[in-house]
Amino acid sequence: MSVGNVRRFVKTFHEIIRETAGHSNERAGFFCSIPKQRIFLCIPCKGDEMKTVAANAATPFKMDFDDFILHTITFEGGYVNDPVDPGGETNYGISKRAYPTEDIASLTIEDAIGIYRQDYWEKPRIADLSETISFAVFDTAVNMGPRKAIKLLQKSLRIKEDGMIGPVTIEASKKADVKKYTTLRLEEYQRIVRSNPRMQKFYYGWAMRSRRVESIQLEANKSQKLH
Repeated sequence: MSVGNVRRFVKTFHEIIRETAGHSNERAGFFCSIPKQRIFLCIPCKGDEMKTVAANAATPFKMDFDDFILHTITFEGGYVNDPVDPGGETNYGISKRAYPTEDIASLTIEDAIGIYRQDYWEKPRIADLSETISFAVFDTAVNMGPRKAIKLLQKSLRIKEDGMIGPVTIEASKKADVKKYTTLRLEEYQRIVRSNPRMQKFYYGWAMRSRRVESIQLEANKSQKLH
């Protein structure tokens, strides 16, 4: 799925209401569950407008960047500037702290996807990992940073934890256990909260996201076996 196709998945808030059978509030905005849809999450936009990005489950689910970036973008949500968040001003998960020269408030979804592809997928070589774990590691990299995400993978595989992907990590990733990786991710969030209790407000969202990522990765792995 190309970046251009993202626009085809954008619908207005009122269209979503007409199509959905139910919905519930989430930190990122307005989560909608739709039959036969893999994910459908509204992203807060400027003004009163609510947009959404959706991935249709009708086609085989491939674990490549263009397919699963939509999940991560929706997890991250739109523009926020929470004083408790160390990242500061953030839009689609891109923070002012990490990208001080970016105009965060004006960042487009295409801009965010481009940054994620270059700095969180290709540059740290997460793209070279086995498809059976790549989405889980990528989403963790977006949330915690690539080095930490890779170290957690290496820890789960019981290999050298240097935070860099090379031949050993790539080969070992073929035997990665998604559930074990999720457990380590949750333990890291718990460590963060212990060291900074103010971050407790984010823990529930982090935990729910981690479990959802695990579910998506396992679903994709099963889908690949069936196809």
